[in-house]
Amino acid sequence: MGHKYSLLTLAVCLAMAPLHLAADGFSRGFAESINQALQERRQREFERELLERRLEHEREMLLLQQSPPTGSSVGAVGFPVFPEIDFMGGDITESGIRGVSLATCVQICADNGLCQAVTWVPEMSWCWPKGRGYIRQINEDVVSVQLR
Repeated sequence: MGHKYSLLTLAVCLAMAPLHLAADGFSRGFAESINQALQERRQREFERELLERRLEHEREMLLLQQSPPTGSSVGAVGFPVFPEIDFMGGDITESGIRGVSLATCVQICADNGLCQAVTWVPEMSWCWPKGRGYIRQINEDVVSVQLR
């Protein structure tokens, strides 16, 4: 942006400045500029994180599209994959497991003797290990894998 000082340095200086300086228009305008710049930076960071998650989702979906949609394999694990099919119910965990890839989700299930399948939400990297009692439902936002 061409600023000589980082936004963090300016924010710290502003926070340490005497309060009476904020009473004049220049200082108040300066404080508002700093706050706006910080808000814009947070928004850019949020958008970058969202873009990274979307790219990860696209990479996972490309891997799935390289083989037939049903009965294909996930990496070296080799289990049937069901894109856009949600295995509803039968959750082993109360709130799923966040922040994991599809391959990690499948491995978590494979390591758990009670787990029969998983449903993975790519946009949120959210894994839902499944035991007995799930039903299949169409949902374009998920990928499910049947292990047993």
